Amino acid sequence: MILFLAAFMKKGYGVSVVIDSLCKEYSRLGIEVIVGCLETDGFFEETKVVELKPVFESVNAFAAQAGCKVIVSHTTPFFELLPQLSKNYQVWSWEHGDPDSEFFIWDQLERQAIINRKQREIYHQLHGVIAISEFIKDEIRQPAAHVIYNGCDHIAKPETRSSESSTIRVGTLVRLGAGETTYKGRPILSQLYSKLAKLDAPLELHIMGRGTPEDKKALESQGIVVHLNSTDEERLEYLSNLDIFVSTSLWEGFNLPVVEAQASGTVGLAFDVGAHPETTPFITRGVDDMVSLIEHYCGHPELLQKHSLQCERWIRDRFCWEKTAQKSAKLFLGSDFLIAVK
Repeated sequence: MILFLAAFMKKGYGVSVVIDSLCKEYSRLGIEVIVGCLETDGFFEETKVVELKPVFESVNAFAAQAGCKVIVSHTTPFFELLPQLSKNYQVWSWEHGDPDSEFFIWDQLERQAIINRKQREIYHQLHGVIAISEFIKDEIRQPAAHVIYNGCDHIAKPETRSSESSTIRVGTLVRLGAGETTYKGRPILSQLYSKLAKLDAPLELHIMGRGTPEDKKALESQGIVVHLNSTDEERLEYLSNLDIFVSTSLWEGFNLPVVEAQASGTVGLAFDVGAHPETTPFITRGVDDMVSLIEHYCGHPELLQKHSLQCERWIRDRFCWEKTAQKSAKLFLGSDFLIAVK
């Protein structure tokens, strides 16, 4: 039995999607996993999830009762418990990364303290560390960390697209509230969409995200098509119906939406920062470069179609949940785990 720990198992959180996808693959391997978290909304119905308090006594007692042998923390505040838990269990950190504290003015000192504590007090007391990208491995300053990429095959393979429409749909996924606007590049997204709107080109600008009716009204006043609080099915349909997916994020440990869009057959554009060079073959130096490339696509739809196909093949060859599960399970359970669970 493996115990995963994370702050949330809720719709709209990338780490939750990663954990759910891993649990499904572990189940196929015959490995039982249970997830302990602070809060859950019940969205991930197939995964065993319990709410746990982030204190040693609660986690230790639950792990013992459940018969867990391995404990893996994906997020704070459970990272901080791992050194104590290491006396009774094999403990691992699955690092999704911490955005630079400078992006969060309101709690910058607290966030930097978490990063510092992990580097000074926690990592060296663990059995091992998994990083979701080479970028994260460098960020956390753990040269011995094992880089294991996320998968993309929770996204169904796209159907053949119709080329009847001359309109090119550009879109993104982003939370519409204020919480992550800085590091997710919301002000930069506004600049990008403003410049795209001024092009003499058949463009349609879209945004999908969680937010309020007021958020939607403000964006629609700028001529943007807003998809508010959509279902999972609507999200997948949205990604596959776009022609170009853009990310203006200034920090990403992986950027699952960019990967999901490409797996849906949509070309994904992102800035040359964070893990983007590892997750899309089409990166740009900034807003003007992105605008120029999109404008070029408008005049050369055959190139856009070619690049979209290249993105899908590149992503699906590179990122697979079965490989992610097998590589990590081998670390947790040993090289003979596949034989043992058959």
